[in-house]
Amino acid sequence: PVIVDFRALRRAGYFAFSPDKQTLYCTGTAAGAEEGGAAAFRIAGGGGLQYLNAVATDTGGSCHLDTTPDGRFLYTANYHSGSFSEIPLAADGSLAGPGRCIRHSGSGPCGDRQSRPHVHYTGVSPDGRFLCVTDLGTDSVICYPLHPDGVDAGAGIRLAVDPGGGPRHLTFARDGRRCWLVNEMGNTIWSLVLTDGRLTLSDRVSTLADGWPDPFAKAAAIRLDASGRYLFVSNRGPDNVVCFRLDGDLLPRGGHWCSSGGCFPRDILLLPDGRTMIAANEISGNLAVLAFDPVAGELHFTGTVLALPRPIGLIARS
Repeated sequence: PVIVDFRALRRAGYFAFSPDKQTLYCTGTAAGAEEGGAAAFRIAGGGGLQYLNAVATDTGGSCHLDTTPDGRFLYTANYHSGSFSEIPLAADGSLAGPGRCIRHSGSGPCGDRQSRPHVHYTGVSPDGRFLCVTDLGTDSVICYPLHPDGVDAGAGIRLAVDPGGGPRHLTFARDGRRCWLVNEMGNTIWSLVLTDGRLTLSDRVSTLADGWPDPFAKAAAIRLDASGRYLFVSNRGPDNVVCFRLDGDLLPRGGHWCSSGGCFPRDILLLPDGRTMIAANEISGNLAVLAFDPVAGELHFTGTVLALPRPIGLIARS
């Protein structure tokens, strides 16, 4: 591998592109701020990054982010403070101020992890009509209507997951109707259907090979391949990645599990070739290369790793 660019950013985490993929956004700490924030970088022709600016979001750090299809807003999930931020974007892709901060309230049954809200994900539905927010602390997924002037914070529709399930991330099918939710603490995937801002459950399956709860397991990343036929989830603790072949709105009752090639796979990413997956193993400090067979629907660890201190987020610009 060749490093094209390197930019220091304290507490750097997850990434998102602008709709035209000319600007890269990253969670991290803005200069002069003590905790959470987001930064914007212009992507040069050779893949280098030009720093634009950064803004503070909320205390405790941002952990996920996404942009609206019209490029007007960036939304960040602020885990520790139980909020999400709405950051307006300028015409050049830079961050046009800190914007609004919308706070959740409530708790869940697991006091050590759910004594208060913990917003873990902000994702815009493919049609741009809703902002979907997962709250691990309150076992909730809330869909907020989106308008040209931003999110309607008072009109969210809540889906409750299993008590103690701990919803983490969503991924959408191209049709914008189907989506899949990974529950970190429950180690489950929920197959959902989105209709006018309301999510309904159609199926569920365990992310673990034996299907039994594991107090040391924490499901993490959820990804869909470009064909829409395969769903991938990483499991921290067991330190593996599972691949499921999709069947419409349903999940099969079996999957294929593969070593993540390290310890604590925080994120996974199938590269644009559709056959190479990268696993970001946070605790072992490495990126591992997995080979994917799209015919058999199977992953295999290639044995190739790249040392990298505590990798967290992955993104590819196709």
